Amino acid sequence: MRRRTSQSTRGQSVVEFALVVPIWAIFAFACFQFAIIFLTHISVMKSARDAGRWVAVHPHTLDADATAAVRSRLPPNIRSANLSIVISPSCTVLTAGRCPNRTPGEQISLTLSYNYSSLIFLPTTFGFRDVIVRFPTAMPPYTIYMAAEPT
Repeated sequence: MRRRTSQSTRGQSVVEFALVVPIWAIFAFACFQFAIIFLTHISVMKSARDAGRWVAVHPHTLDADATAAVRSRLPPNIRSANLSIVISPSCTVLTAGRCPNRTPGEQISLTLSYNYSSLIFLPTTFGFRDVIVRFPTAMPPYTIYMAAEPT
C-alpha cells in the first residue's frame, strides 16, 4: 500500500510541474519584456531632457543641426532610426546668424517619440473570438519645455 502512494504522488508532481512551468515561463518573459521597454522609456526621457537643455542653450541653431546634435548624444540602447524629434518653434532659416522664432526667454518645446517594436519579442496581439487585446509598439510622445537662453 505504501509503495502505491509514493508512485501516485510522483505522477501527481510531474503533472503539477507540467501545468505550472508554462505559466511561470510566460510570467518571466513578460517581466523581462517589461523591463526592456521600461529602461528604453527612461532612456528616451533622459535624452529628451538632455536635448531640451542643448536646444535651450543653442537656440540659434537650425532644426536639422540640432536634431543631428541630439542624435549624436543618444544612449547606446536608443536607435536613432526609431526616434522622432520635433522642435517647436521651428528654425529652418537663420537671419543674421539668429533664429527669428527663438528669442531669449521664449518657450521652446522638444517632443521625442520612440518606436520600440524592434525590442518586442512577445506577441503584441492576444485574443479569443471577439475579445482582442493589442499592446502598443510605440511609446507616447514625451515633451519637455525649456526657455531659450540669451546668447
